[in-house]
Amino acid sequence: MTKSKINDMATQIYNTYKDDVNPEMMEIKMMDRIVFIITTFLIRYISLIIVKWGLDTSLINSFHSAFYYYAIIYLILFTFITMFVNVIIAYPIMQLFSNKSIANIPNLFYYFYIYANGVLRLLLHISFIIVLLFVPYIINIDKINLKRDDKKQVNISVDNQRKEKIYNSIIIFSTIIWVLTSIVSLKF
Repeated sequence: MTKSKINDMATQIYNTYKDDVNPEMMEIKMMDRIVFIITTFLIRYISLIIVKWGLDTSLINSFHSAFYYYAIIYLILFTFITMFVNVIIAYPIMQLFSNKSIANIPNLFYYFYIYANGVLRLLLHISFIIVLLFVPYIINIDKINLKRDDKKQVNISVDNQRKEKIYNSIIIFSTIIWVLTSIVSLKF
């Protein structure tokens, strides 16, 4: 099979199905929202595991850096899923060379699809995460803990209690973020 023959077949498949769009089918259903909420929970969980690993290996040594690592890892995973879903949809040629499970990923993650649904809800989700990046500076938990302990800064690599406090505070913040974004995704 030549390259031009493959391109012709792909164009023919694309032209056959591109106008077969029902507006009712394009609406986001409750199941799409639930899949989005579960996906963001899994992204949150993976990000927390990586932050915990960073604390255990002393790669992360403060609440600020833990929160930034969490946010950056979360945004990278979220962006990757969004891009993956939209690349599969944007290039119907993927259906010719891949199995059915890869071709059905956009159906499963329909909330992430930006061409018919718009990018606004995903940008709103990302903006929640970015705005909350300023929380460590506003609260300044590291300085509050130092004033309360009233002693010099301890090396975090040997202070497991402090690592646990940092990790628990990241869990609390990420849970609040997840609940807020889940509420927004149910309404919007």
